[in-house]
Amino acid sequence: MVSCESPGILVLTELVDNGLLTTRTRLLVGLAQYLTAGLHGELIALVTGNGAAKAAREAASLGVDTVLLADSPSFGTSGTEALAANICEVCAGLRPRLVVAPHTQAAQDFMPMVAFRLGTALVTDCVGITAREDSTLVFTKPIYGGNALAEFVSGSPTTLATVRIGSGREPTECGHAGSIVPVPVREGRYRLEVLESKHDEPSGPVLEEAGVVVAGGRGLGGPEGFDKLRGLADTLGGAVGASRPPCDLGWADPDTQVGITGKIVAPDIYIAVAISGSSQHLTGMSDSGTVVALNNDPDACIFNAADYGVVADWQQVLPAFSRKVRELLGS
Repeated sequence: MVSCESPGILVLTELVDNGLLTTRTRLLVGLAQYLTAGLHGELIALVTGNGAAKAAREAASLGVDTVLLADSPSFGTSGTEALAANICEVCAGLRPRLVVAPHTQAAQDFMPMVAFRLGTALVTDCVGITAREDSTLVFTKPIYGGNALAEFVSGSPTTLATVRIGSGREPTECGHAGSIVPVPVREGRYRLEVLESKHDEPSGPVLEEAGVVVAGGRGLGGPEGFDKLRGLADTLGGAVGASRPPCDLGWADPDTQVGITGKIVAPDIYIAVAISGSSQHLTGMSDSGTVVALNNDPDACIFNAADYGVVADWQQVLPAFSRKVRELLGS
């Protein structure tokens, strides 16, 4: 069992196939850094997996105070049951104020298990977590099908939360590496056994991690418009996004939806084509670096969030813009 004199925030990490941390884990560490500053506690990361030492060193370099390394083959064969059991062991010793994980399919499985076994509160699908001056943690998440945002507080000594992918922030380099502490792994026979894992290979950058996002709205008029957006996104090495209406109409894949009920993105460049700019959509891309909007309605709300705006028919502007981009890139 691990103990801590200054309980703070425990970040549950996620690894990619090459043994490194996912981008969403790095953003979660950055969010935890920001919160820890106001809570006067320790920032701890739990790295679990088979052969996870490389990820532990990476986490230590991000400004985490202590990295707990639970390295065992059982995490690859017992799935989320093994994760839940070991997270409970760690939490029993640390008694952290907050435990956070990316809002992934896996986390939606093991976090309720952990919350139930610890008898504590769980807030899922958060798009923001802040700390008040009195150190009260406030959790913001969408409600009513994404038509509103609500704030929640927890009275539990330890609160669990999953954070929507893309809602974090880049970690701040602190100039020194945290300590890595191996922790015993609770082995055992679990009811579930993973026999095989298959991953769909993405055809391009993952939407939440792309540096450039080219997104389309209802104003594209049909699925053909997204083919043209895809061409521009490929040229820029980016990903295609969409507002909710095109996804509801079947013009775009639901996985490309940006907004409260979709995905949170924060690319360096966000190009919004024929998107009106509802509050639900703007919430999903408000942390973008530079926003370029193209819409034929000069009163469209998207222009309020844009750094550069073009009032015109997208079918007249986009082809010329795409040609110019290809010319500048020499492609």
